[in-house]
Amino acid sequence: MAASEQQSRKLYSLDYARGVAVLLVSTGHFFDLHPSAYESVNIIRRSISFSGLPLFFVLSGFLLTRQMVFYREKYAGTGRAGLWKMFFMNRLLRIYPAYLVSLLVLGMLNAHSPFDILTHAFNIHNFFVDHIMSINPVYWTLAVEFQWYLAFPFLFIMFSAKRSLFRDMMLLLFLFSLGFLWRQYMISQFLHGLISYDELFLFGHGQLIAHAFAFCLGIALFYFFMHTENRAHRSDGIALSAGIVLCLIGGSITLWGLESPSTMYGVHLNLGSFFFLPLGSCLMLYYMVMNEPRFTGGKKYFTSFVKWIGIISYSLYLWHYPVILKLHGTSQNVVLDFMVAFSAAIGLSAVSYLVIEKYFIQFKRVFMRRLLAKD
Repeated sequence: MAASEQQSRKLYSLDYARGVAVLLVSTGHFFDLHPSAYESVNIIRRSISFSGLPLFFVLSGFLLTRQMVFYREKYAGTGRAGLWKMFFMNRLLRIYPAYLVSLLVLGMLNAHSPFDILTHAFNIHNFFVDHIMSINPVYWTLAVEFQWYLAFPFLFIMFSAKRSLFRDMMLLLFLFSLGFLWRQYMISQFLHGLISYDELFLFGHGQLIAHAFAFCLGIALFYFFMHTENRAHRSDGIALSAGIVLCLIGGSITLWGLESPSTMYGVHLNLGSFFFLPLGSCLMLYYMVMNEPRFTGGKKYFTSFVKWIGIISYSLYLWHYPVILKLHGTSQNVVLDFMVAFSAAIGLSAVSYLVIEKYFIQFKRVFMRRLLAKD
């Protein structure tokens, strides 16, 4: 199937992947905030929730590559500069409107400084230890995501030129090594008393270099998917099972790091989050996209619900933490707290999607058509 045909059809499995990722992240945040999260019964649940963020990053690499391959094939006459202009305008119009609204609302409600709001607006707050998690703790991932957009053109060109499996493996190994060396440098700074544990976590984990491997797994996965999607057979459960096992291993190692930061270097700074979780997430996403017919249509209520959550996933990602933080302890019943907090978070996110995101998605389509006509 040509890239333009492949891109023109909607992959419902990607909505499902977004839904799974945001549910893992948001439920993880709820139980981390709730006192019962520290009971031993929640160890498995906490281990599983760590896979949400790597799944988002792998998915981002997959989606951006899919979009750019489509642009390159369908709008080849636009020229390289025109293609990348389309790419960046598409990303800005998709990401910024809902983000800026949530940023201004939370910034003003909690009386944050203009500098704090500006660092977030320009997505450089992950460079400042006092600002990286100041307005909303999840916003650091948006800074990493935005910086990933700036690095993506170079990595896309590297992965796209003269396709070969060996070269892809070498590029992934290089990015893995780069991120590993960065984390080891930050760890050595911590062990020598030159930075605090908070700085170790924020700068060791909150920078693009620490996650380039996960993003680029998504690029490699897209090309592998393009090569194999026309096969008559569909992926069996081996990829899914292996992905789940790898995520459980990665989550368990990461959770162990919480209990022993001096030896395991704390949460998100060990091979659990750096290698096992991205690789496991990549395999789970591969299973989903290779089995697209299973996620098409509304045959099962639960599957439809997860796909709907995937549609509003960006707004839910933006709003879930402040809502949960406000409502998570309204009663002594964890089930009731969960239902109240998540109903409110999902409701607010649905409004955000319908009023802001959906409007700008439609506006983006009109704007992009005019941009193409102008070019």
